[in-house]
Amino acid sequence: MDSARNCAERVLRIVNLAFSKSGEIATTQVWAEVFGLNSERAIQDPHEVWEKLRLLRIEIDFVRTLMAKTTFPDDIYTPYLDRLTAVVSVPNISSQWKGYKGNIQPDTILALRYCSEIIQPEGLISTGELQNLLDLILQLREEIKDTPFSPGTQDFLLGQLAIIEGGIRDYPLSGAAAIAKAFHEGFRTPSNPAEDVKDKQGYSKVMSAWGGLWKLSKDVVHMDNVIKLMGTCVERGTPLLTWSVTPLN
Repeated sequence: MDSARNCAERVLRIVNLAFSKSGEIATTQVWAEVFGLNSERAIQDPHEVWEKLRLLRIEIDFVRTLMAKTTFPDDIYTPYLDRLTAVVSVPNISSQWKGYKGNIQPDTILALRYCSEIIQPEGLISTGELQNLLDLILQLREEIKDTPFSPGTQDFLLGQLAIIEGGIRDYPLSGAAAIAKAFHEGFRTPSNPAEDVKDKQGYSKVMSAWGGLWKLSKDVVHMDNVIKLMGTCVERGTPLLTWSVTPLN
């Protein structure tokens, strides 16, 4: 599936997927399937579903914010966005989906479609390119797991890969904000310096993964000063160990 043009189209695609699910199954299962999560695990522990729903609420609020900046009266979209907020703000996530599905009516879908046409399109990252980078991340993870590193190094490298992977997987839901969040959370200086060749090779591989994400996203993500600094490090090939960026709160 191609990347959505803007936040309203992202929400629309997700809502359409949820609406297509049977009302007789648990709400947890519905959202787990929509977000590509393991539904059996989600039923036992829905924290991943809650996190994705939190991101979806942010997107719905973003639609509201952008529409408020247009000349269109708010009564043509606000009631429908309120319904969607009610759908994703589920007080009882283990209950049957039909208890929430009723809020998704044809007029709600139509209003969201209008919003997706009115809101200006964003820059896009190809889902194919993101999948290629995700495949690289998964390959690197296995390589790092199979390589003996000095204490703490493996955990650090795997943690960096997890941040990149999270940004990629959340892109269809949060767009460029997911990639920007990855840059904000990433690029940490490890507590232990590289002690041997294997460590340095591991850092180099993770550096290549950050570089891949930067190349895909630098024309899409709104770059503040911290992210620009990170990107400059990537483009210059600055060793990972020399980075010292204060995390954003």
